[in-house]
Amino acid sequence: MIRSQNRRLHFQNSINSYTNVKNENNPIPSFNNNSNREVKFYQSRSTLNNELYELWQCNQTSEFIQKTKYKLVNNLQELFRDIFPYIGLYIIGSTVNGFGQCNSELDICLMISHDKLSEYESSYILQKIRDIFQHGEYFRHVKLVKRTFSILILFDLLTSITCNIYLNEAVTIRNTFLMRFYSECDHRLPILINTIKYWASKINLKQRIHNSFNGYCLTLMCIYYLQIAVSPSPIVPRFNELLSINKFDKNIDIRKLNLYNTIDLAKIWISTNVTVEVADLFIGFLKFYAIDFDFPNYVISIRTGRKMNKRELNNEIDRINRYVVIEEPLIGTNLASDISTDKIYQELIEIFRTTYNKVSSTHRLTSL
Repeated sequence: MIRSQNRRLHFQNSINSYTNVKNENNPIPSFNNNSNREVKFYQSRSTLNNELYELWQCNQTSEFIQKTKYKLVNNLQELFRDIFPYIGLYIIGSTVNGFGQCNSELDICLMISHDKLSEYESSYILQKIRDIFQHGEYFRHVKLVKRTFSILILFDLLTSITCNIYLNEAVTIRNTFLMRFYSECDHRLPILINTIKYWASKINLKQRIHNSFNGYCLTLMCIYYLQIAVSPSPIVPRFNELLSINKFDKNIDIRKLNLYNTIDLAKIWISTNVTVEVADLFIGFLKFYAIDFDFPNYVISIRTGRKMNKRELNNEIDRINRYVVIEEPLIGTNLASDISTDKIYQELIEIFRTTYNKVSSTHRLTSL
């Protein structure tokens, strides 16, 4: 009983020490989800290339939807300030990372402490927030779900938007702006990611392989391919090249970072490999993972952006993993650890091979 009381007291003190420091940087970004890089859209001789540009344009988030999301975020921020006066509320995920689609849900992260919260502490706070929302007249379907960490999900009646609320997951904030950086590096990347997500949805890849093999895994696979496999030079930089500026250092208090110059930072990177069309990149992506990449021996790592042998990994389980290792660039975990049987692994490879054979022979999006 005494231990439990001490834990709650320590927890409350850590919250107080955090919320007593005002966050000078407005955590709600004002920029649009769509890339600010100029998109050179022109009629190509390649039918597939034209189809991929048109698909991307159709999937862009409208200005109305984006403004509606920000309206909900502002309303939630006012509500949360009544509970924690200096709480940090950050929009995360596809709404602002440059890879969003018109059907993307709204994800936000509440930062109430610089210290890592235990699962007990996170669940306790989210349960209290859930109880408040369940009695509100404008929220429906409020529920707390446990995945890798606890998430509070709600549906807002005023905006008709589903919102996922995370608590004190600073890595998701850094990750969002890392992805935003990459989306701004080259105008072809958001179009390519949109195509890959469309393909994955079309063939039910997530259900066929594993629910954890999601759009983020595919995004990292795509970035890695652009780092290592496109001649004559990389289209996007290695993550290690960015660490010197400390923007994504996990040890720095998130409140002390100016996360809103990500777009300007990306302008520093100038790819000299500008002639390859998106259609060729998509076919190359499929070929790379269907034929060229040695999954049993190498790691998909945008951190290093090079051929990285599994023997270099610190985690022994990943070192002897015979299947897929996709390294999370910020914390180093394997995002594909659930691909743990030869049957699932072989199905993944066969999916890539089948799609590659179809698209490379027809050069049509309809072949998917």
